[in-house]
Amino acid sequence: MRCMRWEGSIVGICRRTLTYQKLNKILTMILTNNYLFNIIYLMTICILSAGCHNSFKETEQNLKLWNDTHTTKDISQLSPLYSDTVLYYGKRLSKNDCIEDKLKLFKRYETYEQLLIGDAKTNTVSKIKKEIKFVKEVKFDGKVKKYPSYLVFEKHASKWLIIEESDSITDYNLARIKKKKIEKVSSIKRIKKSELKGDFNGDGREEELWLMTQKDTNQEKDNSDDWFCTIESNNKKIKAKRIEGCIDGGLNNLGDLDGDGNDEIGLLTMWFQGCWRPYFVFSIKNNKLVELIPQISTHCNMWEEAGQFVEKDPNVKGRLIIKCANDDIDDYNFTGLKIEYINLK
Repeated sequence: MRCMRWEGSIVGICRRTLTYQKLNKILTMILTNNYLFNIIYLMTICILSAGCHNSFKETEQNLKLWNDTHTTKDISQLSPLYSDTVLYYGKRLSKNDCIEDKLKLFKRYETYEQLLIGDAKTNTVSKIKKEIKFVKEVKFDGKVKKYPSYLVFEKHASKWLIIEESDSITDYNLARIKKKKIEKVSSIKRIKKSELKGDFNGDGREEELWLMTQKDTNQEKDNSDDWFCTIESNNKKIKAKRIEGCIDGGLNNLGDLDGDGNDEIGLLTMWFQGCWRPYFVFSIKNNKLVELIPQISTHCNMWEEAGQFVEKDPNVKGRLIIKCANDDIDDYNFTGLKIEYINLK
């Protein structure tokens, strides 16, 4: 019975019609001949390796193009890199919505530039799916920041397209949010976060402060810009303070930093993405929360080591010791805590 026709040129077998008996004889010869077996084994490895190399090369080329288009802002080159649906920083979006978000980014930061730092690491998830991890450095409004990021590519026909885009900080923050149950009060979702006690207005009595995470649910679309925090008190005379760009945070009683008899309040805010976060120092003046000093630049890699970000200088009256982050801090290895001083008026 004729079973198959081999095309090609492997160990002298070419353009021959084989019966099962002849095929069995040839296979037996190959398996019992180490030399022939090793040749065919090596040829198979080479073929498979070539296919893997090409797929790795294509996804890395797409990563470079994706990165470059964020600087050139060329949507015509960026759009074809995405699949029809994308898991985009924790949200399932269509390609059009994803590109619309990019356009908003480019419009908001006209000087936005992006650069890949170091080598990207490619992991094979499956035969048709690959994940590339990398560090991106972004520049906008005179600031330079680094983010540990990743893209997931999936093969569609002959093209590798982006099906997921995010960074490790976003994933961490989103995981924390999902664990919280959001309670709805009228048209506002409110989540009570950090609580704090102290004499914050200098009246000699203890007040309570707490942080509320809120979201306006009247918006037609779910937008991260709808989230904000407020600092509130059980003392109705103290007016609530709204903090933009905040989904979570921690309050600290810093004691009396400026010698006016009031305890000052520290606040480290959290957001959906990014490792760089501001630290606020508030003082209550005339029952209003005002910033005592400019915001302190911090990075997630310095939080544990820094401990308290601001404290009185024991050697100089009226001076504060500030622990902040260097601008050249690395997202993976902490290298950037520095000390600064501020003299209060």
